[in-house]
Amino acid sequence: MNSKIYNISKFSTGGIKRTYSAFVADEFGDWEILKKGTSSYSSAKKNELRANFTHVGNGAHFSGNVTATRTIQKLKRAKSINFTFRSYRSPNNVWTYSGGWNGYIYLLGEYVKVQYKNSGYNITVNENVICELSEKVTYDITFKQNCLYLDGVKYTYPEGTRLSNATSDICSAYSYMGLVYAGGYASAASLYVLVGDICVKW
Repeated sequence: MNSKIYNISKFSTGGIKRTYSAFVADEFGDWEILKKGTSSYSSAKKNELRANFTHVGNGAHFSGNVTATRTIQKLKRAKSINFTFRSYRSPNNVWTYSGGWNGYIYLLGEYVKVQYKNSGYNITVNENVICELSEKVTYDITFKQNCLYLDGVKYTYPEGTRLSNATSDICSAYSYMGLVYAGGYASAASLYVLVGDICVKW
């Protein structure tokens, strides 16, 4: 049996484990990286997306944001999806975050979301908030078909919610930092989205 037939057979019966690099190429494919704004004010490297906003005073400012996207074949059939996640702001002379911020990783289109926004920091599955998170904490997250393990603690999805109900195998991650302000003085802030390599078991 050649390896291609073997892999197809293993996918259909379960038993495959693969590790996908976050935001850089691996043996299974690559991420599409899209930067907007001032290119040097955002970055994508292994396991990290960063967006920066700098207010240099007198109304002048520079900013950038970055999106990373890839498809993981048959992801919605996975028995488990595991990675670490951490997101935080790194300010310099910031009085207010008047433009907000947004950092996330989405799996299965937007069926699964781990997101840190100015309006909250949480994990949702099929638009249901499963648990709340805290800034600057590294979480070990494992999504299973009908439940989530966060640092070993089990959270059950609402009845009828399963990863296999998703309609897409697309993964995307994003980092955005909006306007920061310091009364006209120079100020800056970055938003970091740190995602460990993604381990998938079928």
